[in-house]
Amino acid sequence: MRESSKSRQQSLISTIVLERSIVNFIHISSSRITKFAIESANRVCKHIKCLLLLLKMSHVMNRNLERIQNQEA
Repeated sequence: MRESSKSRQQSLISTIVLERSIVNFIHISSSRITKFAIESANRVCKHIKCLLLLLKMSHVMNRNLERIQNQEA
């Protein structure tokens, strides 16, 4: 009887260790995915800021060009 009890206890311990390993793996994986998503979003925001700055510069240049053309006319 004792051997059977020990075997069940070892099996239970192995199951608990396996479950904890799986939970830790999932936690680490989700943390890495979240970190990657945040970094990607930050890169996208930087690109959008650059595009908005270029658009603003283009608008200013077009306005200045219109002023110059109106002065020449």
